[in-house]
Amino acid sequence: MGYRVTARNAATASENRIHADDVARRYGFRGGLVPGVTVYAYACHALLEALGPDWVGRGAVRIRFLSPCYEGEQLTVSVSRRTFSLVDFEVNSGERVCAAGSASLPDDGPDDGEASTIPAAETPAAEDRPLASEESLVAGEVLGSIPLRADPAVAAAYLAKVTEPSTWYSEHAVVHPGLLLEGANGILMANVLLPAWLHVASEVRHRRAVSVGEQLEVRARIAEVFERKGHHFLGLDVAWMSGTAPVATGHHTAIWQLAAT
Repeated sequence: MGYRVTARNAATASENRIHADDVARRYGFRGGLVPGVTVYAYACHALLEALGPDWVGRGAVRIRFLSPCYEGEQLTVSVSRRTFSLVDFEVNSGERVCAAGSASLPDDGPDDGEASTIPAAETPAAEDRPLASEESLVAGEVLGSIPLRADPAVAAAYLAKVTEPSTWYSEHAVVHPGLLLEGANGILMANVLLPAWLHVASEVRHRRAVSVGEQLEVRARIAEVFERKGHHFLGLDVAWMSGTAPVATGHHTAIWQLAAT
């Protein structure tokens, strides 16, 4: 049967206007898109059920967003097990695959590559952000760091926003992985002014569970920029920091400029 959930678009007022009906329709969508980070949060529930709390503490995940999810759609997250510690998953709206990926409990320690070396940097004031362009989004550039609130009020509000049915997060005062991934969107938006844009894929490796109330910082470096079928993409290496140590690292891919319609 899988995990069933009603998709909710809580981002209609976001600076990313792809979540607003009128703008999304100009790009050929039926309406405002449910954020990819929200779809990821729905998948996380099924992964917690399949792999247990260890996945939140030391697990890895890859997810690709394949087709839009819309407000009010009934989604099903299905998990198929390859091994005891490795699963594949899909998020479906009826026959349409909205997202797919894999998750695991790796036996080895995290190999974070470039993400573990990202330094802190100053973020521009909101009014000073440059427009997203090939000049302002350059491979190798370190983005300005941002704080990520994870206090009890924020953590509880997040669980309600994504209609998380498990009580495990609140009972153990652990931050939901989806809240962390929202920080990858946040750091991009804090550094450049973007047109309507799309989150298309993410990879995350958890080092440990994050406790509610920890002071978190998101750091990122632009790993690559490229064009495909008229869409302009960028990939970010991301590190979620608590003090001087990463609690998670990952890679976040977005279309920062959609092809002209």
